[in-house]
Amino acid sequence: MAREVVPDVDLLSLVQTGDQEAFRSIYNRYFKAVAWIALRFLGSKELSEDAVQATFIVLWQRSREIVLADTSLMPWLATVCRLQCSNIQKKEGRRRHFPLQDFPHLGSGERSLEDRAVDAALIRSLEHEISKMSAIDREIFRLCLIEGFSYDGAAKSLGVTQSVVRNRLSRLKLKLRNHLTSRA
Repeated sequence: MAREVVPDVDLLSLVQTGDQEAFRSIYNRYFKAVAWIALRFLGSKELSEDAVQATFIVLWQRSREIVLADTSLMPWLATVCRLQCSNIQKKEGRRRHFPLQDFPHLGSGERSLEDRAVDAALIRSLEHEISKMSAIDREIFRLCLIEGFSYDGAAKSLGVTQSVVRNRLSRLKLKLRNHLTSRA
């Protein structure tokens, strides 16, 4: 006897009450499609796994906010997956990848005493500038520039709007950039 397929709307209603079995059903139903979207977007199995995981985490965490435009969750999942992929691409783009042979002193583990002294002075100077920032600016700095949060993720974490994070981060980056160039 064939099992009755539960509509997405009904599964979503159950997920909204914290039903893990309903969530598992949605995951099993859409995992391959979401994974395919992520892989096509990112071109990397490892990165696409991160995007898929993030997509389903958003589904679980924000299920009460979801309003389906149709009877299927797929358009919503596809949109969230593309946004997660975009965030991952931005994060990966901020990471600079340089061949080790471009930095022979790193490969050998040897750095001159002068280089180490300059690095230490620069770090102390930056730490001093960061310590002068307001508490919220230090937290935005940590979340966005050190931990790689998106503006939206940092805003939610701090309980402020995305534009607050974007504007404050822009100002503090400019301040740090000016500080570094004035030292040169």
